[in-house]
Amino acid sequence: MSALEVLDFPDVIQVAPPVTGNLYNLNRLIELCPDAMNVKNCLNEERLQKSSADLSFKRRQSDEVRSEELAISAFSHDTQSYINHVVQQRSQSHYRQAHFDALTHLPNRAHFQHKLHETILDSKQEEFALLFLDLDGFKAVNDTCSHQVGDELLQLVSARLQSAVREEDFISRLGGDEFCIIVPETHIENLKVVCNRIISEVSRAYWIDNQDIRISTSIGIALYPDDAKFANDLINYADQALYHSKALGKKQAFFYQQLPNKVKEEDHLPEDMDLTGFKVTSQVWENQTSSLLEVRADHSVEKDALKALLETDCIPKRAVGQWLWDSAQFYLDQLPAGKEDQVVLRLNADLLNSEEFSASILSNPSENMAVMLSQSEWEVLTNQGLDKLNTFNQMGLVLICELETPWALDWSMMEQFDVQGFVMPAEVTEAFAKQATSIHTLFDMAVKNFNLDVWYPAVKS
Repeated sequence: MSALEVLDFPDVIQVAPPVTGNLYNLNRLIELCPDAMNVKNCLNEERLQKSSADLSFKRRQSDEVRSEELAISAFSHDTQSYINHVVQQRSQSHYRQAHFDALTHLPNRAHFQHKLHETILDSKQEEFALLFLDLDGFKAVNDTCSHQVGDELLQLVSARLQSAVREEDFISRLGGDEFCIIVPETHIENLKVVCNRIISEVSRAYWIDNQDIRISTSIGIALYPDDAKFANDLINYADQALYHSKALGKKQAFFYQQLPNKVKEEDHLPEDMDLTGFKVTSQVWENQTSSLLEVRADHSVEKDALKALLETDCIPKRAVGQWLWDSAQFYLDQLPAGKEDQVVLRLNADLLNSEEFSASILSNPSENMAVMLSQSEWEVLTNQGLDKLNTFNQMGLVLICELETPWALDWSMMEQFDVQGFVMPAEVTEAFAKQATSIHTLFDMAVKNFNLDVWYPAVKS
């Protein structure tokens, strides 16, 4: 895939001019439906307005009415085509705004995060390198020249980076003068050639606003899966290698593997980590106003896949938590821009109670991220597990409880940990429906008083 993706949108739709004398005014339609998301309803509303105003006329002149309706039908099709074209243009514009940097036109941080998670989760991708680089001397250019010169310099650097790498390499601008490149290559000698070419290109003189500008770049390199198997770790390790590269004198590349004080080996995933039979799946929960996308471990045989995974001796609990967190981040990246729906990561008491699992693994949580435990899991949390839930609360993570017996719920615990809402599986809903009316009344009152939401399994279409 090229570093700068080209979107494949349909060709421009040619729209016929309005039919003379037609009562359906194009501007009026667009006013009624500015985002063109419900063209049919807009057209129906116009039909009702016209029908009411011209009812007597239609009765007296049926032949003319039939002719008019044919014209209206034809124009309605053209209008719908036009509006669809407007929607396509807006969709393209919104996609670029959400995924590409406005200055350099390179993929932005969000697009990079998505690509990195996607590359890690792609079973066909075996090895790759993550290059983290920034510009040596860029701040001085901004301070002594102008921000306009700095912006133009970033644009020129971006163009040179694209010329220095291959089509399959993925370049992104994280922000400021920081860039990341995903390179499907882990052979050290080949990577050195790539890095030397990048450094050589970036370090050539720039002529901007009648000024001779000189900068260079430093690069940090982390390898997947040798250095790390998780996205956050890869970024962190490449950043550490970059810092060391700059400390050694800049204008060079440095491998994380060469760091003298790199993270201890036990913090990495074991080489024999076996996830055979395990995968990550998702389930949608809905209520009248919002939806949740639950992300959980799954297994073709084991009913409680997460419990079975934690009992696997060769996989540390820290690794399990990081695997799930990276997977949840991947699903979070799929949410459309502006959506308020949440991605919910399912955990359990065994993981939270474990000394090996640190709440800090769930780093930099998004406001659209939540954590879910079942009702029975909440009840067996140790003090250590409860402390981690408190940490989640402080990090801003929303807490969700999956109900099993809503008629026997510890409401004091729900209040203590600021639980935002419940999910209620279909079988629990059926069992709850058989309970006494008084129980339903008390439950509804508690939900309302605590300002909680209740989500149900989404109906599959």
